[in-house]
Amino acid sequence: MHSMGSLGDGITSGTADPTMMRTAPLWGLRAKSIFLHDGRALDLPTAISLHDGQGKAASQGFQALSASQQQDLVNFLDSL
Repeated sequence: MHSMGSLGDGITSGTADPTMMRTAPLWGLRAKSIFLHDGRALDLPTAISLHDGQGKAASQGFQALSASQQQDLVNFLDSL
């Protein structure tokens, strides 16, 4: 579970507050065509860029990479 910040679904369940979501494993990521918990991202760069809450620093780090480095990361994720 981690805080999704503004991406939270607003649902409280057990110990999860309205911003908490379970992080899905990255295995099989290459077989997915929609991303994020609600499918609002149609590609990995968009999904990474939309991260907020505890993932905001990772999103900002991705944005700081060169276009080539971003593509290398996406290629790696597509290999999972």
